[in-house]
Amino acid sequence: MALQVAFFVTSHGFGHAARACAVMYQLRQMYDDIHFHIFSSLPTHVFTLELIGSAYFYNNSIDVGVKQNGALDFDLNATARSLEVFLSGFDADAERLAVQLHALRCDWVICDIAPLGIAAATYLGLPVVLIENFSWSWIYSGFQYDHPVLRDAIDKFDSVRKMAGLKIQASPCFFTDDADYVVAPISRPVLCPPGDVRVNLGISPGEKLVLVSLGGFQYHMRNMATAAARQGVRYLVLGQPESWHEGNVIALSTREYVYLPDVVEACDAVVTKLGYSTLAEVWASDTPVAYLSRAEFAENAILEEFVVESLCSLKLTREELDEGHWVSRVADVLLVERSKTRRVSGAMQAAVHIKEWMSGN
Repeated sequence: MALQVAFFVTSHGFGHAARACAVMYQLRQMYDDIHFHIFSSLPTHVFTLELIGSAYFYNNSIDVGVKQNGALDFDLNATARSLEVFLSGFDADAERLAVQLHALRCDWVICDIAPLGIAAATYLGLPVVLIENFSWSWIYSGFQYDHPVLRDAIDKFDSVRKMAGLKIQASPCFFTDDADYVVAPISRPVLCPPGDVRVNLGISPGEKLVLVSLGGFQYHMRNMATAAARQGVRYLVLGQPESWHEGNVIALSTREYVYLPDVVEACDAVVTKLGYSTLAEVWASDTPVAYLSRAEFAENAILEEFVVESLCSLKLTREELDEGHWVSRVADVLLVERSKTRRVSGAMQAAVHIKEWMSGN
């Protein structure tokens, strides 16, 4: 009989879907017949079907996270308003989801950060695994923003988090004494050889390729004329309002699907904001990175320390990004010799720990 596994994925950014897919892929290698039931309000196209195989999707708002105004700015007032509504219905939503899990005959539950999934699994008495690099309580406590609903959310989510039977923290992460395991950064496997990726993009063998990606949010890159005119370097810019091609720049809209691990493996440098998933893919391929720091986010300091210690990197400012000055600065990291060996993803480690723990439940 097929193993039925519910996977609750926080909707705060596409990177959590990427991490969940990496873990599901490794679990598929360990179990002959496993089916996933994915609960999230993320669009289904961000879940890579080549990795997760048989999956069913349920569009549910399972957490609030932090409301953002685009790729680089957040809105704490909107976050507080959404949290107030979410917390008022939390227990009823957990019970409703528990009924659904029972009807689906789920054997166990995995949650990427999402506390509502932990509460639903606990209501049924199902084994539940938590995978995290941060908790919402930790994120909210890092904001210099005193609001009663944030304090309520911290208390509620802290109490729910303790209900998880197995806690796996994915580096780079905030560390807690109650974590059962800390694994390497969780990245997805490469599916297409780098040479094929470059050919598909029209990149000549002698050209350098720079990937520009600020996550799943749309961010209009301005002042691209310098990049368009630069000889010997091509730029693949993701997350644009529309797709276009000018000079050495290939810009793709948010409607264009790109499997990021393949492109990261094929490029010579990455320009990105500090975010877990992209950095995990960059770390796995040991690609030089130019990054934009976001000091307002609690996880920023941890991610920046990780980048500085483990990757060839340089820090960009928001002004450099907006004015196009990043183009000349990124030229420095293009001179760095890359390692030819991929690092081992923490997804395998996480899957092994999950299988061992589930065998005892």
